[in-house]
Amino acid sequence: MTVTVFYPSLDGYTGVTDQGATFANLRSASGSASPTGGAAWFYQIKASTTTNRYDHCRRAYCLFDTSSIGAPATVSAATFGFIGDHTDAADGVAFINDFADSMSLVNANPASDDDLVNADFGNLGTTIQAPNLLLSGLTIDQNTVSYFTLNAAGVATVQAARTGISKFGILSTRDLVNNEPTWGSADQTHLAIYSMEESESGEKRPRLTVTHTSPFTPKVIMF
Repeated sequence: MTVTVFYPSLDGYTGVTDQGATFANLRSASGSASPTGGAAWFYQIKASTTTNRYDHCRRAYCLFDTSSIGAPATVSAATFGFIGDHTDAADGVAFINDFADSMSLVNANPASDDDLVNADFGNLGTTIQAPNLLLSGLTIDQNTVSYFTLNAAGVATVQAARTGISKFGILSTRDLVNNEPTWGSADQTHLAIYSMEESESGEKRPRLTVTHTSPFTPKVIMF
């Protein structure tokens, strides 16, 4: 077996802001932002200061070019690793878990493999690719790598993309399953994750570690 580590070919987030909407309407709103290229990307749900209304929702994408695995190799296992930033100066907030949330890794289908657009806010799938991670159980200190261990569906995603791009999304589990939190004025779930940009010291990029067979290489036998 071969173990190969892949780093993102594209990452970023999509989101809606300043909605003042019900939780259900926030989740179904049209995307209004889709930045890539920053030092970190993040996912978020943030409550409004108006009772039972919500302002912000952000969902992340992370794509990996896994074409070097090749066919007919077989993928048997994979993990998705990331490093959280507990002091996200760009957004002005730290890691926050007011809603006692978890994070979910899902399948994704962005409009392009090369960039994100606002409409990609609605292009995350609902198939869970790994067991959810409780935010309260993570070490978010700018150095520790946290891991999703891909389940059968996640391994199948990489297997299907062994000659292409493996595509994943990260979002609040409450967002994924429409589980509205107990409202609190300006409460939020917020987690920034270091991106592919390598603008920080050390190796902080997300990484997809894949266990697979080696592609078959035909050999010519001379007689």
